[in-house]
Amino acid sequence: MKNHQCDRFQARPQTCCTTWHGVHSSVHGLNKFTVALVACLLLVGCTTYQAPRVSVASIEVKESTAEALVLSVTLDVENVNDVPIELHQFHYGLTASGAPAFNGRWAAQATVGPGLTSSLTVPAVIRREQVPAGGSMADYRLSGRMTYTAPGYWAQAMLDLGLPRPAVSFADQGRLDSR
Repeated sequence: MKNHQCDRFQARPQTCCTTWHGVHSSVHGLNKFTVALVACLLLVGCTTYQAPRVSVASIEVKESTAEALVLSVTLDVENVNDVPIELHQFHYGLTASGAPAFNGRWAAQATVGPGLTSSLTVPAVIRREQVPAGGSMADYRLSGRMTYTAPGYWAQAMLDLGLPRPAVSFADQGRLDSR
């Protein structure tokens, strides 16, 4: 049986086919991780931007019922770059009096312009039984992360490969007045 890939290299068909097969195998051997690694190296080398900064501006009780406390969490997102940054999603959790009280995910649906700070509000709910009996104050701890879309062509290429969006963390703790 004649190998058609080696017709052009009559002098050394064995070498040609071996070399072709080796190149062919190595090209197909590239996986997403290798491509992602190369893309990351190119991204780091070609893009200079700083991740947005997220801080907890306030946590307020918006409604207090016999069953629960409805909270409004205001997050300030600062973009120190000279290009806009598209915010994607907030993932966050709240503990009350040391026990897990709420886990949430909230679509940011916002873009923070260059050099600007935007305030975004996300909801949380704490069941009344998680507030100490007879007390009107509850210790809380909020922690989470915000995913965003990095600026630039390479960042988009990495998303197209199915790689996760970059993320920044935030946290806060204090006492809530549950009256």
